[in-house]
Amino acid sequence: MRYFKILIVLCIVFSCKSSKTGLPAMIDCPDGGECDVKVMKNSMLNLKSDSIGEIYPEVTEEEGWQVIEVTFSKKAPENTVDGQYSEIVYLQVPMSFKDIQSSNKSLQNQKVIFGKFCKCPEAGYEKVISGDLELVNSKGSILLNLTFDTEKEKELEKIQAELN
Repeated sequence: MRYFKILIVLCIVFSCKSSKTGLPAMIDCPDGGECDVKVMKNSMLNLKSDSIGEIYPEVTEEEGWQVIEVTFSKKAPENTVDGQYSEIVYLQVPMSFKDIQSSNKSLQNQKVIFGKFCKCPEAGYEKVISGDLELVNSKGSILLNLTFDTEKEKELEKIQAELN
């Protein structure tokens, strides 16, 4: 019995260590989908517009800044043409900071952008101007909490992630 308890403890210890990959991790991805978080260091988020006035983000290389990209994707309902659905959120923050707290229009300081991609009339990007952002830089890890509203229907209501 003692060996069995030791084996259980060892399994727990090794499984916890293997889950720490050093990659950003999203907490509470919406049901039925997959979430991915990517940090692009030494990058800046530029907002461009096309010939019909629609905005879109462009990530360029720039010292001192980093762009965080959160992607949610899932299979779309069977009645859709392409069978895919995704949402993406971008935000830009300095490489060095202690804490950042932004609400509503001040979210533009971090260039928070939401995109929805599907065969639907709401597809495309928009600037996020309503919500709350909290970033805490602690011991080489960034804790991200973002709640936001958009004009488009969406599944990502809240983003919580730990970025290494």
